[in-house]
Formats: sequence, structure tokens, C-alpha cells
Amino acid sequence: MNRPYHSYTDSAHVNRVIALELARRGDARDVDDISDMEFNELYLDAFPEAMLDQETGPVFLKPELYDPQSSSWAPSTVRASAVIAHLQAMFGQQPHNLVVMLQNVSQESLDVILKDKWTQHNFAFSDTEPPYEFDKFDDDDEEADLGLSRDFNMMMISRNLPIANCFRVPFVSETNRDALVVDVPVSVSEDHGPDVSKQSLRLCTTRFESSHAEMDLGYDQLASVSELLKGELSQGQKILGGLVGGDISGKDVHRDPRIGLKDVWEDEPSSVLPIPKSSWTDTTSGIKIV
Repeated sequence: MNRPYHSYTDSAHVNRVIALELARRGDARDVDDISDMEFNELYLDAFPEAMLDQETGPVFLKPELYDPQSSSWAPSTVRASAVIAHLQAMFGQQPHNLVVMLQNVSQESLDVILKDKWTQHNFAFSDTEPPYEFDKFDDDDEEADLGLSRDFNMMMISRNLPIANCFRVPFVSETNRDALVVDVPVSVSEDHGPDVSKQSLRLCTTRFESSHAEMDLGYDQLASVSELLKGELSQGQKILGGLVGGDISGKDVHRDPRIGLKDVWEDEPSSVLPIPKSSWTDTTSGIKIV
């Protein structure tokens, strides 16, 4: 997608200014997610002199070529690279017993993750193919088109951890949301290793509907996840307990008796985590546990 920047040749600067304005308005969307009309309105508000440039004479724009490997043009790839660098600095060159839950992974971000040498060496991936989804359609249309999701949830699991089961559960959703589930066998004694264990810890990652109009859907989706985490058996594996992490709206909804989950950060004693550098920011949110 080409967007005009008029006499401003530094498109990254323009994107930063517009991103700050979106944040000031409480809009959590990325610059790439807004429509061209919204972009133009924000651009002219931030750079009114651009309108003067249009009035005083023609503006000649040099076409930009989209390159998924270009960090200046595809910010999602920059974020993916930053996440990998942060994890590598936090957990070292050869992390063990580590599960990374990722939401809203685009195809461009997935390419960065799959091609990175550190992730290739240390992790198994829950998914490398986006799930299919139905495009929204008007009432006059007879049927919706089926296509690959533009973004999806995935997990990176340390190679030393066995995987007993991996599957997706679609939600009743306006935006094709689902839950990704991975069962990891665990041993409760020193005599039997995870390779022969018939007991598993169930891990789940998801992103719920978050707008006010869809809050009821988010509640029902969390209730569905609670049922998944409390399942007793799965393909011969006994589920000992479970944890869901992701973009989960509603601070206290998990305490509802119908859901019955606990927040690992607020309802349970905190475990010892690696000490981050002072320059890092804690972005953890919405992690629940049975």
C-alpha cells in the first residue's frame, strides 16, 4: 500500500507521529491497521503545511516498493525481530522448559520467526500455517469466501519439552478468534520421565474480542477456555491443570463462578523470574491459570 508523504521523505517519522496521535486518543491500532482515509486525516492534522504544498504546485512522488524484509517498510517484522532479541537476551542461547505464547502473528512476522537461527535451534512451533477463516459478507451475498487468516496465534515450545497434543478451538466470534491448545506431558515422580508420562499440563493462548459491543463474546470465549483447561482426559492424557496466556480483556471476569480461574500474577504467589534490565518494560497482561 502506497501512502503519500508529500515533501516529507522520512516516512518512518510520519508513521511515528501518527502512532503517537493514535496512542493519545486511546486507539490501540497500529498505523498499518488504519484506513487510508483515517491516515490522510491524521497526516494533514499533524502536517498542515502538506496542504499548502499541494496548493502551490504539483508534488512528484517516488514510488515505494513493498519488501517484507525491509524493516523501514514492514514494522511487523521489526517487532518480531525485537521480540526474538529480547527473549534471547532474557533466557540465553539455549533455553530449556520455555514456552512462548504469541498472538496476532502476521505472515511477515512468521517468516522472521521461522528463519531466525536461534528459534530454529531451540524451539518447536505449534503452527506454521495460518488457519482458514470466512471473510465477512453482506446480507445480499449468498456465501462467504474462505481464505487464510491474516494473523493468528502460535506457540514456540522448547525442544526439550515433549508435546502430547496440539489443536485449535474456534470461538463464536465476529473476528474469527480461536484458542490454540498444547498439552505438555509432565512427570510427578523421578522414576518416570515425561516421555512415558500419561499426565499433561494444558497450555492455551488466545486473543478475545475486546470492544465494548463484543464484551459478551469475550466473556463466553473465556468460559470456553476455562472448560478446555479443566478437561480431565485428552487422547489418553490426564489433564492435571492448565494455563491460558494472551490478550484477555476484563480484569476480574475470570473470578466469575462460571469461569473459576485464578490470575497467576494476583491470586497466587509470584514465581521467581529472570531479572530484566532496567531499560526493559514489563508488557505482561492477561495471564490466567486454573
